[in-house]
Formats: sequence, C-alpha cells, structure tokens
Amino acid sequence: FCDMEPQQFMPAALIGIALYFIKALHIGNPTIMMPLGLLVPLGIFWGVVFASGETVDSMRQQGWLFVEIGNEPFWWVWTDSIGKYGRINFSAWARTLPDLAVFIIVSTMDCVLKIHATESKLPLKPDSDQEAFKFGCFNYILAACGAATGYMQL
Repeated sequence: FCDMEPQQFMPAALIGIALYFIKALHIGNPTIMMPLGLLVPLGIFWGVVFASGETVDSMRQQGWLFVEIGNEPFWWVWTDSIGKYGRINFSAWARTLPDLAVFIIVSTMDCVLKIHATESKLPLKPDSDQEAFKFGCFNYILAACGAATGYMQL
C-alpha cells in the first residue's frame, strides 16, 4: 500500500518530526500536545475530504486509505495454522527473523533499564531477574494470542 509513496510517507514524516520536537523541546503539556498532534491532522484530513465532496470509497480508490479488510474470528490464528504447514509462507516468516532478533534485544534492554530506573525513582527494590522473567512470560502469552509484545515505552 504505502511503499514510501509520497502521499502517505510525507504527511506521516512531517507529523512525526513535529511531535518529536514538541516532546524534545518540552513545548506545552505532553498529555495535551501529543493527542492534539495526532488528532488535529486527522481532523484536518477528514475535513478536507468531506468538504471536497469525496467519500471513503473514493479515497480508497485514490490510494489515500487502505483497502477494506473484514474482521475475522480471533481463533483463526490457531485453526488456520496449526498442523497446516502448506498455508504458512515460510519465506516471509524467515525474512522477519532479523527484525525479531533485534526486537527481542531492544525489548529486553528496555525492560532491564525500566527496572533499574524504578529502583532510582521509587523507594523499593524490585528483583530484576524475577521482573524480567515475568516480562518474558507475558510476552510469550501475548505472542500466542497474536498480539504485539508488551513494550514498556508505550
């Protein structure tokens, strides 16, 4: 869909850069500025869309929106894959392994750094090994349910 097409990439990059500098330079209250920085551009976009007489379907045809994807039952993650190896695209899966390795390292480092930051900011001493183990266990549960890992920065 996107593949760095300017109509999708440029607005996202500009909004992201603006939000970065708003946060980095401590402009305003982040609990107000961050949601506004995400919602105001959306409001402007949809205002222009509807003011120009366009519809959601016409915006999809022009490439401004994703194609419509229907909802599927959550259990299909298991029923459509377990024991049905012909339906698994192993080459696509293999291409994600380098990203997975990097994300495991980043996620674990973030967990450990957060635990040590907790020690310096709160009057308690968490057990680093136990907390990291719990973090890993819950990430396995999230992955088994098809969810993203629990990244502590979010």
